[in-house]
Amino acid sequence: MGPPKGPLGRDMTLVSMKTSDRLATLERLRDRLAEQIDVCPSARDLALLSTRLEAVLSQIDELRPVEVSAADEIKRRREQRRSRGEPVAVSHAEARGGAGMTHG
Repeated sequence: MGPPKGPLGRDMTLVSMKTSDRLATLERLRDRLAEQIDVCPSARDLALLSTRLEAVLSQIDELRPVEVSAADEIKRRREQRRSRGEPVAVSHAEARGGAGMTHG
């Protein structure tokens, strides 16, 4: 009896041992699941693979850091200062009455 097999017949212990990066491991699993879904002839297996892919995608979303733009970070800090009653520098857009407007 060999090491435990994943849903794709792969040695999941080996995959886990090669990296201690859970996010990278989940991303590899996501890619393998997507490959298998593309060629899956069985509706039953397709449903199982799809369910597993959804679970893996949810785990990836939980582990991925949320990216915040510099402008969003400045806005967050400004709002924190306002909520504490501290003085806040006013942006040009706010001074003109266009707070929240973006140029694109």
